[in-house]
Amino acid sequence: RHARAVAPAYVGAMTDAGDAGLGPLAGKLHRFAVDQFDVLAGFAACKFAKHGPGALFVFTNCGLDDLLVEHGDPKLPAARALRRQMILVWGGVTERAAEDCTVAKLSSALGERRRAEVLRSIEEKCDRDAFPLAVCAGPAFATEDVREGLRPAARPSGKRERNSNQTASHEGFSVLSLKYGDYRAALTHGIGMRLEDALVVELDDDDDDAR
Repeated sequence: RHARAVAPAYVGAMTDAGDAGLGPLAGKLHRFAVDQFDVLAGFAACKFAKHGPGALFVFTNCGLDDLLVEHGDPKLPAARALRRQMILVWGGVTERAAEDCTVAKLSSALGERRRAEVLRSIEEKCDRDAFPLAVCAGPAFATEDVREGLRPAARPSGKRERNSNQTASHEGFSVLSLKYGDYRAALTHGIGMRLEDALVVELDDDDDDAR
């Protein structure tokens, strides 16, 4: 089974690099989604079946550049040293949504423009064929509850913690639509994960296991 992702509906970052940077970023987002496809699609399929239409929010303890760094990139060791982590939560838009797991709640730190992009992506496509993926890279985009669950990114020994302005420069947000390819297979995989409302995924553990 292979992941099939379509072009992102929206790509944006707090470090606004302009349109010239959107092409490479879109490609990295696509490859990230494909690399993490099993856990993303499994989680989304289960939550869609239980809670109805919504979007899969991915909150991270690192910035977008560090999240999307690829194998072979000389920056990868430094990114892995951060002990990157992401928390998956399904934000619903109907009365079936889990308590405190609505788009309104989960997007409270995103601002109106970004929230509107998430809602638009749900209206355009959220069914057994595809689901919206909202990548919220950086603790500033997380709700207070989610931030409490995110481990602070590790810093190299001897280095001082980056100040808030430096941290913000690496944060980024994007919404893309991801196709299941095989919804039933994704649902079966998700059921086997014994999911709760949120799932913590450790990206840099040696065994790459989600917990």
